[in-house]
Amino acid sequence: MRYFLKSLLVLALTPALSHAAYSLENINADCSEALTIRQGAGVSFQCLGNFSLTGDGDAARLWSDRSITLSATGDLSLSHLSIVAPQIQLFSPGPLFIGNDVTLNTGGGSVILTRGGDVSLQPSTLGMTDASAGTLTLDGGASHLTWDVRPAGAVPEPTTWFLMLVGVSVVLLRRRLG
Repeated sequence: MRYFLKSLLVLALTPALSHAAYSLENINADCSEALTIRQGAGVSFQCLGNFSLTGDGDAARLWSDRSITLSATGDLSLSHLSIVAPQIQLFSPGPLFIGNDVTLNTGGGSVILTRGGDVSLQPSTLGMTDASAGTLTLDGGASHLTWDVRPAGAVPEPTTWFLMLVGVSVVLLRRRLG
């Protein structure tokens, strides 16, 4: 019994001691100077200079089982990709550009945008799905803005509205005639 409990304790502590798993699929990474990738409690991509991640095709995805931090000492630019992790942090002292077809999916976790320059979000940028409800934080040093992002409820289809209208009409007609 003692050996079994020790084994369970070792198995319970193993994920906390291991590095985060991550994958980079169909993404072009461009750093103007030096790019460092660190793996620990999460995965961190640190670029000296301007940093750009651009998806190459529909299946462009950066995934981690813990957290993802994208950091640049210059501009940070994202386009045509999906970033999936329980926590996503984007840091840039310069402009932060989140372009078209970018999905930040935290599964209920948080997205933190820390920047010194302008933040540019293109139309239909943050393709939030039901799984990506959570917190979106924009930290600009002295100012701090947080949104609680929740997906909109279901909207009935036109046929549903039509059937409801027919049902109410039948009830009103029967009342009037009866």
